[in-house]
Amino acid sequence: MYIKTNAFVISTLKYAEADLIVKCYTKSHGMLSFMVKGVRKSKRGKIKVSYFQALSYLDIEFSYRPNKNLLFIKEVAAQQSFNSIQRDVYKSTLSLFLAEVLQSCIQEEEANKNLFQFIETTLLQLEKAEKIGHFHLLFLLQLSQHLGFFPNKEQTAYDYFNLIDGVFQIKETNRYCFSGREIEDLKLILNYNYENAQLLKMPKQNRLQLLDLILLYYEIQIQGFKKPLSYQVLQEVFTY
Repeated sequence: MYIKTNAFVISTLKYAEADLIVKCYTKSHGMLSFMVKGVRKSKRGKIKVSYFQALSYLDIEFSYRPNKNLLFIKEVAAQQSFNSIQRDVYKSTLSLFLAEVLQSCIQEEEANKNLFQFIETTLLQLEKAEKIGHFHLLFLLQLSQHLGFFPNKEQTAYDYFNLIDGVFQIKETNRYCFSGREIEDLKLILNYNYENAQLLKMPKQNRLQLLDLILLYYEIQIQGFKKPLSYQVLQEVFTY
């Protein structure tokens, strides 16, 4: 059975001399893996290796077989070009980070239209954004809402944040309760979104510490979550 759907490229892996194994988050079936034969060698084929950059937005047609680990793409075309993301070193580094986070968080082969739309909205916002210093932090927090562990904002007057329960509280109850500058910054950024992010002011060092806190929160909430390999590059690139 052939399926036509939209998809975001999450990761690629070179295989043999000319093939790629491509993991995509699809609108129709969630996370799927594809074998793309000969794409690294062929210069005249319809399917170009350039299609498979991190978070490329594609229209694909593929042969679907339930419980099959590797599927085969029949047709592919760019659904929308994100020129700014591809050309800007800061945005391209950030898109790689976002893709790695998604790969670590999402494993299900099932459709989730709200999550798919969130990824689409995220990329559209990144494409047009002029300032992106806080973008990855906002992404992680908004993604946590779709994954079911967005921080509870009811008691933000309290000094401690419990990374196990995702709540603010009056005192420390376990070793994953934190207070101090990072928690005050967390409270601050919870009031922002992609649209008003340019109004958010936070020093670089604060952003780095808050990123470490949120990634630890992900590690606690998601079994098997690993800090993205691009984490170190992100720290080095985001110098402003």
